[in-house]
Amino acid sequence: TSAVTGRQQGINRLQDSIDAWTRRLDLREASLKATYVAMETALSKINSQSSWLSSQIASLTSSS
Repeated sequence: TSAVTGRQQGINRLQDSIDAWTRRLDLREASLKATYVAMETALSKINSQSSWLSSQIASLTSSS
């Protein structure tokens, strides 16, 4: 009986460890997704600014 109880406690500890890792990984995934979205947003703004600047430069050179 004590052997079974000991093994069950070991299994429970392993499951708790797995659950803790899963929670940490879920938090890390959410953090990385938020970072990726922020980077994509910044890149989109930079591309937009680049297009605007290019058109401004083109209009300056064409009017010269």
